[in-house]
Amino acid sequence: MKKEDILAQYIADIQSGKNTLEECLARHPESSGELRPLLEIALKLKPVHAEVSPGFRSRARQHLIEAMRQPDGVYEKRRARSGLRALPMGLATSLIAGLLVIAIAGGTTVYASQRSLPGETLYPVKTGVEKLQLTLTFDQESKASRHLTMAQRRVDEAAAQASRENDFNTSAATRVAAQLDTALREIEKSEPEAAKDMMRRLAESSVHNELILDELTTAVPDTAQSALRETADIVRRGKLIAEVSYDNPDFLDSRPSVKDKELEEGRFKLSGILTSVDGDAWKIDGVTLRDVRYKGTLPPLNSSVKVEGLNKNGRVFITRIEREESSKSEVSVEGRFKGTSDDGKVWNVGGISVEVAGGNPPEEGDELRLQGTSEEGRVSVSATETRQIEELGIELEGTLSAVDAGNNVISVKRAGTVFKVNVSGASLRTDERRSLTVSDLRRYTGRDVEVDGLYKKEGTLFAKAVRVEDDDDDREGGDGRDDD
Repeated sequence: MKKEDILAQYIADIQSGKNTLEECLARHPESSGELRPLLEIALKLKPVHAEVSPGFRSRARQHLIEAMRQPDGVYEKRRARSGLRALPMGLATSLIAGLLVIAIAGGTTVYASQRSLPGETLYPVKTGVEKLQLTLTFDQESKASRHLTMAQRRVDEAAAQASRENDFNTSAATRVAAQLDTALREIEKSEPEAAKDMMRRLAESSVHNELILDELTTAVPDTAQSALRETADIVRRGKLIAEVSYDNPDFLDSRPSVKDKELEEGRFKLSGILTSVDGDAWKIDGVTLRDVRYKGTLPPLNSSVKVEGLNKNGRVFITRIEREESSKSEVSVEGRFKGTSDDGKVWNVGGISVEVAGGNPPEEGDELRLQGTSEEGRVSVSATETRQIEELGIELEGTLSAVDAGNNVISVKRAGTVFKVNVSGASLRTDERRSLTVSDLRRYTGRDVEVDGLYKKEGTLFAKAVRVEDDDDDREGGDGRDDD
């Protein structure tokens, strides 16, 4: 007998009282380890008391058998063309879950549970089927994909509860975090190209989820707002991990977690002269980077560079290196300001220790852009610019890939995904604070761009502010980001 037939027979025997769980497993001891968790899940599912016609049962079984016989994706495409909503199941899982449905609830319970929300009667059925699917998924890429799908469902559930003004389940953040972190652990084990595709998927979905959750924050009761914001923070950290890992896969080896509240504090940008590279220690003017992880091509020493990365637990993961043909002897450091040494001579910016001369440190926790010149291993501060985190709103950073001035739309490319953003009404300027028009942005195509205050209206992304890199010098080589 096939395993799915054995499973269906066991369920029927146990429910009828003919055999116990242990008696059934003893009949096929070689498969008991695989069948036990499936049976335990199946026996926990409680059927809805509904009469189902024999014809429905027959059609449901035939659909599931057909799914098993089709190559991956064919059955789902056929259902999509017919206007039916395909169940999010793998082929083997579809058959076994379908047999469980037929044996336990006549095919109605699982279908009805798919739209259930936390706290509702059928929600355990929904999560039980998800566990069943995971149990029957064996390759790493598919497991990771399932966890990403489940994380998306948890976000959708939180949004649905908020929009329906239901009692918001304050454990949403915990559920989303658990799925994302488990997905990351599976992605670690995946092949590089598959991992990159999943990071692209996570980065794209995170932007849209962050927008949805931000918009719904005011729609939930005051007691639930903090939980919804925490869920948005979890999603934002997922986006950060996806973007950093897309550009530097070694970052996944550090086992990043969306629960790590300090993760965002370690992101930095640094511009200056690359003066030395000694193993994993780099010096860029007056700033030393230690325990650097980077596998790309380094620009020549004594060239002007722009570096982006993330400092996690003392290890620096470089996500981008760009050589700049510039005559400027200026150092620039951007990141979240985390305080100074006791004597005030060392500032912590984005997890990077910067020895400074002059300048007044800002409030701890602000986003800081520090500029100056390198003098004897220290940065002589000439200017600082700060922004409070709450002023930034939802951000999107990447490369300005296209400008449609006629429609006031720009295209921003990040982690392999292109986002189209309407900038009508947005403040447009360069990083040197020079005001721009939408038409002016055309000459900055290919440059770095930061979009702040991102929001969504009628399915379109809008921005409140746009800042582009302003550097008239030619640039070449050393780009560590692969956006293809």
